[in-house]
Amino acid sequence: MRVVYSSKHTLHDPEQVIRGGVPGSNWERPARAVLIRDALAQDTRFTLEAPTEHGVQPIESVHARGLIAFLEEAWLVWREATGKSEMFPDTIMHAGLRDGMSQAVPEPRTPIGRLGYWGFDTSTPILPGTYERRAARST
Repeated sequence: MRVVYSSKHTLHDPEQVIRGGVPGSNWERPARAVLIRDALAQDTRFTLEAPTEHGVQPIESVHARGLIAFLEEAWLVWREATGKSEMFPDTIMHAGLRDGMSQAVPEPRTPIGRLGYWGFDTSTPILPGTYERRAARST
């Protein structure tokens, strides 16, 4: 089996996550990805290869362009506005909660409002290195 891996997988390394309103340590550490990669490398049934750049089109085929635009700039806008290092939503505006409503809800303008608009939980903060645009598939 082919496995796509890049050292960029280690760039998303939050200090904490929030579950049920309580800050805690993050179990999805970069070291975990490295351990999995190392185990797969030892197994002859797996072949590790680097990702191939395919541009934004494959990403746009499964994600809204607004989400992609938000992720491309979210942390930098957040850092500039607040000076804080990790970005967590304080309110989640999940689309399922708006089903059947007569008016479409526009994307908020503020960084925290946009995070709540596009996010769906508090377990995945945005920080430097979170978003590296890649369509990870082999050719």
